Amino acid sequence: METLIFSEGVVIMELNVNQTVKVKLTDFGKTILEAHHYEMQDMLKKYNPNHKEWPFELKLTKDGYYRDQLWHIISIFGNYMDIGRPQPFLASIIVED
Repeated sequence: METLIFSEGVVIMELNVNQTVKVKLTDFGKTILEAHHYEMQDMLKKYNPNHKEWPFELKLTKDGYYRDQLWHIISIFGNYMDIGRPQPFLASIIVED
């Protein structure tokens, strides 16, 4: 990943959407993630009646971050990110190398 700094406070960085990133989920974000999990379980059951459901388990790093590929975080939380709405995660996203 290449980072270019053009002027004070402005950073332009090339980022691949398949990169793993970390976010600090809020309680709202944890609720969204759990709902997404069960929506996926229901969809899988429609296509395979023998699909065995598994319970939601929130997996966080030891420092409390949720890790996933950027495209998947956008897919799950994108519809909930808007002006005046509760944040699903804190504004800072950490990109892992």
